[in-house]
Amino acid sequence: MWQTVSDLIMTYLDPIGVVVGVLIAIPILWTWYEVTLGQRRQRRRLYRELRGNPGQRPGVLILDLLPGKDVGPAVEHFRQGDELLKAIPPGRCFALSRDRTLTPEDMPALHEDLRKVAGKDGAAHLRGARPAG
Repeated sequence: MWQTVSDLIMTYLDPIGVVVGVLIAIPILWTWYEVTLGQRRQRRRLYRELRGNPGQRPGVLILDLLPGKDVGPAVEHFRQGDELLKAIPPGRCFALSRDRTLTPEDMPALHEDLRKVAGKDGAAHLRGARPAG
């Protein structure tokens, strides 16, 4: 009986497991490639474009320092009403907000967050920063 079960596993289940493993590995390897090399290639292309056309890639930074308020919808409404601002893609619109009143001691952290948002596409992962829109 055990020999029959062992033969069944080796004959049918083992090849099926190999095929399923390969099928699962393909999206994992593709994702790894895109995350490592794809983003690097995209960043290089962006830097070449920026060097060749300075000032041609405008962006929107919403700095919301009012605790308990969300100025994002008002800014988005204003942005949609202006033809030049409407042309800016949502990927280049960023919002930085604080949920409490700022003190002078908070200025270095705010300055650092502003530098991160200004220097990076896709700043949603930053503390307190999120893509606008």
